[in-house]
Amino acid sequence: MSSSYADRMSRSLFVSGLSRRTTIEDLETAFKEFGRLKDVYIPRDYYTREPRGFA
Repeated sequence: MSSSYADRMSRSLFVSGLSRRTTIEDLETAFKEFGRLKDVYIPRDYYTREPRGFA
């Protein structure tokens, strides 16, 4: 596998058990040793708009 192909491949990670106070910045800090995060999605409850504890 060429490095240019590997660079283009998309990777995703599911993280559970997060505090409801966890922010995107918290996740960026936690995973920065592995490289820059391209996108972070923290689902929120439809009614309360509170984070659901996973990303």
